[in-house]
Amino acid sequence: GNQEQAEAFAVHVESCSRINKTQCSWSKQLEAESLQIDKPKLNETLKKKLTLNTEELKSILSKKKPNSSPGIDGITYKDIIEAPETLKEVICRAITGCLWLGLTPERWKETSVRMIPKANKDCTKVTNYRPISLISCLGKVLETKMKATLLDECQELEVFGDNQYAYLPKKGTQDRLTRLTNEIATTFVR
Repeated sequence: GNQEQAEAFAVHVESCSRINKTQCSWSKQLEAESLQIDKPKLNETLKKKLTLNTEELKSILSKKKPNSSPGIDGITYKDIIEAPETLKEVICRAITGCLWLGLTPERWKETSVRMIPKANKDCTKVTNYRPISLISCLGKVLETKMKATLLDECQELEVFGDNQYAYLPKKGTQDRLTRLTNEIATTFVR
């Protein structure tokens, strides 16, 4: 029945995992240690960069799929999009506070794993399902803001070299392959 199916999924997912649970104590230790570290005082420039306003929130939300499944908190992107301006301001202040303090609420990090059947496969076999992890949409907004801030800061400080293609906007594998192809062609012409 359902209990046997759930146990079969658990065994299957565990067998696919590359993480040895006995070696995961470092994450708890890291979390505990990070709270003990004196956080540097933020200067006004950094505070401004780490501040999320409602216009930026709307911009972030415009790039998300409104009908995405929510995390454990049940809040969808659509809920945030349709929220009144006053609630959006509260969300912005909460996310800004997280960024300024360097902390993420535990609830925003919790995941809910769902097993999705693969198309046109036998649903009675455990291997014909794929797991997906659902995390809080609020947590994903926080991650998006943090990523954008880090990327802007790295570009401003010229951290990335000319050969950096991953993680940069409007650059990707295709660009690197095109450059490599041109370099090879140039070498053969000489």
